Amino acid sequence: MTLIAPGEDLTFQLARSAEMVKQDPVEAKKRFRLTAEERADRTMSERTLYGRVKYRLNKYQWRFIHFTQAYSGGGDGRPGSWKTPIGGDAKGFPDLMMLRPGREIAFAELKKELGKLSPEQLEWQGLLRTLGYDCFVWRPSDLRTGVIEEFLRAQG
Repeated sequence: MTLIAPGEDLTFQLARSAEMVKQDPVEAKKRFRLTAEERADRTMSERTLYGRVKYRLNKYQWRFIHFTQAYSGGGDGRPGSWKTPIGGDAKGFPDLMMLRPGREIAFAELKKELGKLSPEQLEWQGLLRTLGYDCFVWRPSDLRTGVIEEFLRAQG
């Protein structure tokens, strides 16, 4: 029995789950068992997800740009940091900008199954949607259930 209903907000799901664990830890443990597929979703990295999405983008003849972070070492023993090497106001911009001849532009942020959007990512998502663009947050479960493939194929 899965406790998380499809289509529910992740924040709501997590809050409800935490409350159930507090009230009855033994029952919560029984109810929160994950399927093998759900466990695989939770262990998939964003890099692996990107590789699988990239395969499908090529399969359906999409053109795309992948914005990824690079590690910038601090030097002299100072710690470095991860940064997206793009000028301007790029912090939080979606990972993928996808184009297909004869179609509009679409954007996708790739996240681990339980990954959260940063405030900057939420801001970019809202702005792009306000401008009328398709803007998604894709997770491993979206790959497994065919959501990503369905979108990429349907736009053809």
